[in-house]
Amino acid sequence: MTFRASVERYLGAVAQQYHRGDAREESYYDVLKQLWEELGSQLSSAHATLTVLPRQTEAGNPDMRVWSGQQHITGYIEAKEPGVTNLDHVEVSEQLKRYRAAFPNVIVTNFLEFRLYRFGQPMGQPVTIGSLQALQAGMKVPLQHEEQFRELVERFFDFQLPRAYTAQTLAVALADRTRFLQQQVLAQLVDDEDHKLNSELVNLLAEFKQVLMSDLTSDTFADLYAQTITYGLFAARMRVTGTFTRETALNGIPATIGILRKLFKYISIGDTPERLRVIIDDIADVLAVADTDTVFKGYGKNGRDPVADFYETFLGEYDPAKRKQHGVYYTPQPVVSYIVRSVDQILRDSFGKPDGLADPSVTVLDPAAGTMTFPATAVRLAAETYKAKYGDGSLDSWIKGHVLRDFYAFELMMAPYAIGHLRMGTLLTELGYTMSTDDRFKLYLTNTLDVSTAEQNPIPGLSPLADESHMAEAVKTTQPVLVIMGNPPYSGTSSNKGAWISALIDDYKKVDGKPLDEKNPKWLQDDYVKFIRFAQWKIDQAGEGVLGFITNHSYLDNPTFRGMRQSLMASFDQLHILNLHGNSLKKEQCPDGSKDENVFDIMQGVAIILAVKRNGVPKGIWYSDLWGSRDAKYTVLSNDQMTQTAWQELTPRGDMYLFVPQDATLAAEYEQWPKVTEIFPVSSVGIVTARDELTIQFTPEQVWQTVNRFISMPPEEAREAFHLGKDAQDWKVQLAQDDIRRSGPKLENVVPVLYRPLDIRYTYYTGQSRGFICRPRAEVMRNMLRPNTALVVPRQCKEQPGAFACSSIAGHKTVDAYDINYLFPLYCYDTSLSADIDAIENISATGTHRLANLGPAVAANVAKDLGFIMTSDGHGDLAHGSMGPEDLFAYIYAVLYSPAYRTRYAEFLKADFPRIPFTKDRDTFLKLAGLGQQLIDLHLMRSPELDNPISRFCGKGDSAVTKVEYDADRGRVAINPTQYFDSVTPELWTYQIGGYQALAKWLKDRKGRFLTSADTIHYSRIATALSDTVKLQEQINRILGRTLGETAHV
Repeated sequence: MTFRASVERYLGAVAQQYHRGDAREESYYDVLKQLWEELGSQLSSAHATLTVLPRQTEAGNPDMRVWSGQQHITGYIEAKEPGVTNLDHVEVSEQLKRYRAAFPNVIVTNFLEFRLYRFGQPMGQPVTIGSLQALQAGMKVPLQHEEQFRELVERFFDFQLPRAYTAQTLAVALADRTRFLQQQVLAQLVDDEDHKLNSELVNLLAEFKQVLMSDLTSDTFADLYAQTITYGLFAARMRVTGTFTRETALNGIPATIGILRKLFKYISIGDTPERLRVIIDDIADVLAVADTDTVFKGYGKNGRDPVADFYETFLGEYDPAKRKQHGVYYTPQPVVSYIVRSVDQILRDSFGKPDGLADPSVTVLDPAAGTMTFPATAVRLAAETYKAKYGDGSLDSWIKGHVLRDFYAFELMMAPYAIGHLRMGTLLTELGYTMSTDDRFKLYLTNTLDVSTAEQNPIPGLSPLADESHMAEAVKTTQPVLVIMGNPPYSGTSSNKGAWISALIDDYKKVDGKPLDEKNPKWLQDDYVKFIRFAQWKIDQAGEGVLGFITNHSYLDNPTFRGMRQSLMASFDQLHILNLHGNSLKKEQCPDGSKDENVFDIMQGVAIILAVKRNGVPKGIWYSDLWGSRDAKYTVLSNDQMTQTAWQELTPRGDMYLFVPQDATLAAEYEQWPKVTEIFPVSSVGIVTARDELTIQFTPEQVWQTVNRFISMPPEEAREAFHLGKDAQDWKVQLAQDDIRRSGPKLENVVPVLYRPLDIRYTYYTGQSRGFICRPRAEVMRNMLRPNTALVVPRQCKEQPGAFACSSIAGHKTVDAYDINYLFPLYCYDTSLSADIDAIENISATGTHRLANLGPAVAANVAKDLGFIMTSDGHGDLAHGSMGPEDLFAYIYAVLYSPAYRTRYAEFLKADFPRIPFTKDRDTFLKLAGLGQQLIDLHLMRSPELDNPISRFCGKGDSAVTKVEYDADRGRVAINPTQYFDSVTPELWTYQIGGYQALAKWLKDRKGRFLTSADTIHYSRIATALSDTVKLQEQINRILGRTLGETAHV
């Protein structure tokens, strides 16, 4: 039959079916199947089979698959009934978007019009082969556009999956299909649960929840399952010779890995639901044609395993957010090499084991094994040692009696677990060892941070997962381990919140036997901290051991970790810290000012810790920096181990116990003074809105309009209109709307907020947590809704030290973009907060009760040393022997703005809240308090000096901020091609308040806006305030600079 005859016969069959009055699309499937198989045999050399696919919901597979009938898939067809005249709407539907993303060759049709998509993009124009009007009129449907249809069909059948994938394009192809598989697994799971089916998926989910993750959701399970299938197929493809299909993949899974065998038996020879078989077949087809030699070109260098290396590329395409959430980053081989060789040397030097890791008495554990980079490197080094010293004649016996007996690893995620097993099997084969049917590497699928009781564990023998769980628990609880090393995940939002590990972390919440007294010690919940704590606990249980980790380096100097540092000092006899830096969040630079790079593709800086617990070794803590480019760091780490590193011995001082170098003499001087937290006991971090663009506006009118519009919409409409994205844990659209409605809305809730230095904006403030504002810190911030002054400082200063005064509530990034800012109100109107305040109750000028937020003894001692009487509110009469809370505040503010103070104590200001040196000299105090008050008035924009601005707004135009440019030669700040502010010196333009270049920040935050007259006047006043600030700092320096180091202890 000719092409034309086949299509005309098809149109006649469609018309016949239509006139029967059955408009269901399924009624036309057989007609299309016959046409497509005929055209396939006419236009393609390959046999074509069209299979109708089951689909219970719109989230399922396309309607039909066109394939060879045995293995290779040509493409998919999604059909709509002939009455659907507008396929434009179908083209942009979520359903078709999913198909176009997952499948590279798709047709959508209403049986008369056909559209072809290749890799998600339309191929040519839509082709209509018959008139719907003729069909509806009962007339014969003549063939239209025959040649265009022939071309479309030929293009469809000409499609072949590319053999020459690059690693990136293969990762994209697999990621697209894996996302679709995840959707199908979830849909199947929901169907099975709705029908109360005791299916394989339902049972596996129940097992995982019981054994691995009690809070595992169906959605997360579907993701875990989909990743495992895809990467299991990928790894199996590397092992299977000959034809590769879903069915033959089972041959690539070792018999000893029970969990994976069970999974692949199900998809290979089990009763797998059709909706899953379709997409799994498609993934297998992609892998079957892929030229793995081409894919892995460039992978596996520097000792990296190509299969494991590719997993990071795949995960980066599949779900970059999940990769970040789980801290999944391949550990660079130079880092692994340095740690493994250093541990090997420690075993030789400190434990009397001349064979190092090859010694059969050594047990090794990687508690966060990932794709087994550390164990593989350790095994390879140990094997090299053994062969070099004893030959390879008994290597098999050594591997079976040591490597397979004494090396352990834990992993929580299924995909890397699968890769890890296959990787270790490949490595042992390379070493000449043939694994028998009862051999396996002791890599267990388990949550390291969850130590279960016997009653909680499933009975072994019931399933491979139950057996795995019992073997892992034995290693955790009873098996002594000498060496623990690896790269634990970094995840500040840890999901590991079990009672067992939480109880261990509680030990880090004490220092010198007392509670840390941290308002929000959330950084101790980071997963890497918990893994360090697990390793410490495990080594303490054994009585001796070695720890070698690379982790986030925040614990070295962050105040929140001081209890952790003291605990590590108590457990280990020796600590070696190699700080690799690379923290772009802190804008780290090399000491010479050159660029410092991270050894990972992350922004968070990292460090290596090597910790030894062993009787008889010299005790101490040693530190070293490694700065420079990534390549330079790799060179050092590849060539050196700890005995070749230049170490500096540390003597950490209480109560910070810093793991970084510090000037001991200067520290003793600085630490005698009180912290601002002791001076002002009541404080909190600034407010966190979670959605600044919605909650923070430039004017009160904009806030009022925004909140009223926001609550007038249904939640999903508001989410889209205000570009709010997905709900967060503590901020949800519905809760935000409910908060506003409960409060009124009321105009009185529209209040100013200090958003950035000298940048007052407005918000709607109810004080309700998890409401319109995510974390409003109402207990402290409500004090700022009445007449008050507050000090805003960060806990640590990674950039220039910052401090600022405010008279309103303030945000958590007010003076520093990186560090969390804290607000210390001078007065507390809420007397429930008075427990920590040593002050006399006072009736303020407003007639309301308030207390000065001054700590026990500090204010009294300062007043006594100066010979003043301390008053309870406002300013005292300094000339006649009395001082008030505002005099003390002004003195402190002057000190914080002293360049000499900031320079002398820079390293301490980076570590914790500032300490304030109080003078005993009354004249010095009077002068500094006076200068500090002038600074406060400038920064609160209430100084009379601002009435004579130094800068003017010049030029004609619409005052639109289009491009902010500074001309240093003419002292001009341009906001567009015709308008500018004049008389701005380079010193003012570059002036920093904390982490912000104040003048630049204010304007750049208004890019795209039109400045009002009030805005331009305010900007001129800002320039004036900064100019006067510089002058006052010079005066402060002349007074305070010569007395620092001599100022008396309070």
